[in-house]
Amino acid sequence: FSPILVSPTDNEVIVPIDGIFSWNAPIEGSPDSYTLRYGIDPNMDTEVTGIVGLTHDLATDLDFETTYYWQVESVIASNAYA
Repeated sequence: FSPILVSPTDNEVIVPIDGIFSWNAPIEGSPDSYTLRYGIDPNMDTEVTGIVGLTHDLATDLDFETTYYWQVESVIASNAYA
């Protein structure tokens, strides 16, 4: 049930600062929504829930020369799957 991360890619060095994250739907299952977690710490302290599409545009830009971590979870019938 894991979405496939598309952009930014793993270890991508130069990314646009506009903060657009995108992913593909999981191969199995049909998620009701997605939860995006991201941050400058591997614990990813920022969470955006209830995303119904395959992209999310952050309200603020990302910082220059900063490493970000991110993941997306599928949400199906009130259960989250990473």
